[in-house]
Amino acid sequence: MPVRVVRPGEDGAADAASILKISELDFWCFNFKELISRAGVPSYEGEALVFLLGLKEDDDCFKVFELSKQVHGRYSGRALALVRDAKSAGRIEEARAAFSQHRRAQQAAKKAAKV
Repeated sequence: MPVRVVRPGEDGAADAASILKISELDFWCFNFKELISRAGVPSYEGEALVFLLGLKEDDDCFKVFELSKQVHGRYSGRALALVRDAKSAGRIEEARAAFSQHRRAQQAAKKAAKV
């Protein structure tokens, strides 16, 4: 019997069996430092790749948890795979340029708001 994953609202979701996740932190197992360490990139390049790939906007790659009244962003194994793929594809310079431009735009908007 074939098995496939369905999300709520998809065809077959009404007949699907659910699986209980014991600990979501087993799936969302990396903080930012662990992610970049395992991917083998420095902090700035890691930030740039996360920005370029849009990992924080991807629900399958990033989730925010509140643990003991503190907010923690966690990344999944899929995020690690995407960062590694981008690194091996040579997209680091592209990511650095895009992230640098984004940060300059943020700083300009912040200066404009002060004036």
